[in-house]
Amino acid sequence: MPSLATNLTALKGVGPKTAEQFAAAGLYTIGDLITFLPRKHEDFSEVVTIVNITPGKRTIRARVESIDVKRVRRAMTVTTAVLDDGTGKLRAVWFNQPYRATQFKDDEEYYFSGEFEFRYNRYQLTNPSAERVSELPVSSDRIVPIYPAIRGLKSQLVRKVLTELKPVMTMLPDTLPESIVRAHDLVSYSDAILGLHFPSTTDDIARARERLGFEELFQLVLASQLNRQENARLHSPPIPFDQVAVKQFVADLPFRLTDAQRLAAWEIIKDMEQGVPMNRLLQGDVGSGKTVVAGIAALSAAQAGYQTALMAPTEILARQHAATLAGLLEPFGISVGLLVGAVKGKARQELYTRIRQGDAHVIVGTHALIQDAVNFARLGLVVIDEQHRFGVAQRQALLMKAEQRSGGSEADPTRAISEQPLHPEGSAFPASVSQDKLVVSDRPYTCGLMGGDGGEAAAPTRAATDNRQSSGYSAFPAEVGQGEWQLAVRPYTRGLMGGDGGEAEAPTRTGIEQRSGDDGREEGRGNEADPSRIASDNHDTDEHSALPAEVGQDRLVISDRPYARGVMGGDSGEAETLTRAASEQPSHPEGSAFPAERGQEDSN
Repeated sequence: MPSLATNLTALKGVGPKTAEQFAAAGLYTIGDLITFLPRKHEDFSEVVTIVNITPGKRTIRARVESIDVKRVRRAMTVTTAVLDDGTGKLRAVWFNQPYRATQFKDDEEYYFSGEFEFRYNRYQLTNPSAERVSELPVSSDRIVPIYPAIRGLKSQLVRKVLTELKPVMTMLPDTLPESIVRAHDLVSYSDAILGLHFPSTTDDIARARERLGFEELFQLVLASQLNRQENARLHSPPIPFDQVAVKQFVADLPFRLTDAQRLAAWEIIKDMEQGVPMNRLLQGDVGSGKTVVAGIAALSAAQAGYQTALMAPTEILARQHAATLAGLLEPFGISVGLLVGAVKGKARQELYTRIRQGDAHVIVGTHALIQDAVNFARLGLVVIDEQHRFGVAQRQALLMKAEQRSGGSEADPTRAISEQPLHPEGSAFPASVSQDKLVVSDRPYTCGLMGGDGGEAAAPTRAATDNRQSSGYSAFPAEVGQGEWQLAVRPYTRGLMGGDGGEAEAPTRTGIEQRSGDDGREEGRGNEADPSRIASDNHDTDEHSALPAEVGQDRLVISDRPYARGVMGGDSGEAETLTRAASEQPSHPEGSAFPAERGQEDSN
């Protein structure tokens, strides 16, 4: 019996020309062909007659009575055929498939499988697949595998050669331990391969895909665990936790850290104290406070004499992060530099020098950070914002900057934090399995935003339609007189909403009306009670620690939103935000929870 390494030319029916077709598709051995899996399956097992056909995915057995090809416009051809099965006639239409005109023979019967629908004022079978009846084995259940047509390789040829390899498939050894196969109720590897190439029922296909999908994920997780074990053997200089500096940094913040932010920062600080490299994935929704967590890590690195590089995918994001970090870190004597494409000439050369000499402690930039001209004095922490928008080689190039500095004396001295938005399907990202994961999933605190008492309470929001607008605004005077803030959010239309009287524009930004109390003041963000530590002693029992971790990753959750106490003034009572609903435009209840946007205009 041939082995998996046997060349395809040793098989019956595979001559030089056939072997050449397989080679063009990258198939040289029996093993290559057996693992060349179908891209889909066509079910020809349920055949209906034309007289009884109904709309939907249908299969008929018919002859081609006539066929015609027309070019309706540039780069568009329509092939139309009349099919006859003895009970009636039916029109079949293919788009941009002119080869169909020479595919069918008058005296042959074919299976046609496609969508029977009403289109272009008539019923038709649209883009049906076609298989010659005589080419399907008598014993077949007529569930036909369709293979990728690489370099013109035909599915009929693949099926013909695979038929000769059935005995080999039945002898394939299993690639997973028997205990795992039994525990997860999986079919054997040989049954999975046979189920995809020669399925008897659709359940065979589903079970085969389940087995092979499980094996693929199993191998991915296993590889990630091996990588983590290898990384654990590397040495990285520990970065000690400067408790005094971090506590002062937290106390000086214009908002209160959420519990999830504290937990994430604490886990990162503990990792940095270890003598092994850190590779953390920090996930969180927009505005959940990922940047301030990275700022705490950068502060710890700077206090220990290490530089931090933060790479963002766009110049706008890089400038935003640079401004934010400068405001947070420069009061502690930490210099923040910005390296983007707009920085040119003398200013760019001076920044290169500051980075090389170590005078720039935190460097924020775009892809410019991975250029050869950038040389760090002592790079100890790398932060990659929106890592999914960078390639693996780009991220690795920034980490290599540390190795270049160390001259190879330290295998991987750099800690890495990758930031990424929180997606519902985020746990399916395979690129994250080798990273320890921190998830910022809490909403920001809104205590005091609308007159709260320090608890976590969202500002109440009420929609006022046109016929309720007057009643909505009538709520202003009584509450405004108590020193509370009211916000009326409405579509901005010039000339219609009190503009300059010019031509009305479509609502492109939000107009916000603010009304305050008699003093008309807006309180700044008040400092909350200073936390005694980054994470509480009982953080292990926090509800977020019960969230399921991704394979090979530790999962931490920042689910709060930052406190914004006093932003809207007042410390008691309850005010409402009145939202005037624009017709046919969805409202976002969470929109009012973003205080950072207050006073800003949408440039769109």
